[in-house]
Amino acid sequence: MNEYRITDSAGITCNPITAVNEKEARKIFWATCKWAVGDITKIELIRENVPATKAQEREALEKIKAIVATLGPRSYVGTALDGCLVDAEVNIENDFGDSMKARWQDAEKRVAQVVQEAAEIRDKLQQEIREKQQAREEAKAAIREAERRADRAIKTAEDDANFYRDKVLDSDDLTDLAQLVEDKLAAIEETVNTGACCIVAAAEHPESELFQNAVRDHRNAQRKLEYYQALAQRIKHAQGQ
Repeated sequence: MNEYRITDSAGITCNPITAVNEKEARKIFWATCKWAVGDITKIELIRENVPATKAQEREALEKIKAIVATLGPRSYVGTALDGCLVDAEVNIENDFGDSMKARWQDAEKRVAQVVQEAAEIRDKLQQEIREKQQAREEAKAAIREAERRADRAIKTAEDDANFYRDKVLDSDDLTDLAQLVEDKLAAIEETVNTGACCIVAAAEHPESELFQNAVRDHRNAQRKLEYYQALAQRIKHAQGQ
């Protein structure tokens, strides 16, 4: 479409007129400029490639509908334009720029975005699974180490008890003292084992407060175990003086 400025012999100007060419512009001039009284003396091209008016859009849409209607039901053209003419009418009346193609392209973008987000979530979950598996293995290793240390501590205590048994104390005193130390070590060992179980139970969430508390309690119990082992040795040494 183009825009024209048309002036008649009486000097009356109709501006602007939107038409596909000068011939069509002349028709619109005589149809719309009722006050024109003379012949057209001047036609000026103001702009090219301008949008049609809403009235022209409506007229074109009605012509297209009429053509499609003549093609009969389930025509190829009618099938291809199914819903498009309704969109065109809504666009004209509401100044929209909607289309089935635009909606389809937007849907494709949304699908692509969802696929990408799903891939990111999958990768994140896989990473979390790997991290949890690593934490689980580390917890198992910590438990095995705690068990080895507890076994060594008990063995050391037993060896020390056997070494000092007959140094100073008589058999009854040594038996009583050894029993007390053994009971205490057994209680602490149970605490160490319980702490290790708590670490395993909370290993899937190493960042949680439960897991951190379990590790801290396990370490405290281990320190107590070592303390009482050393205390038992000092008692035995003192009794042997």
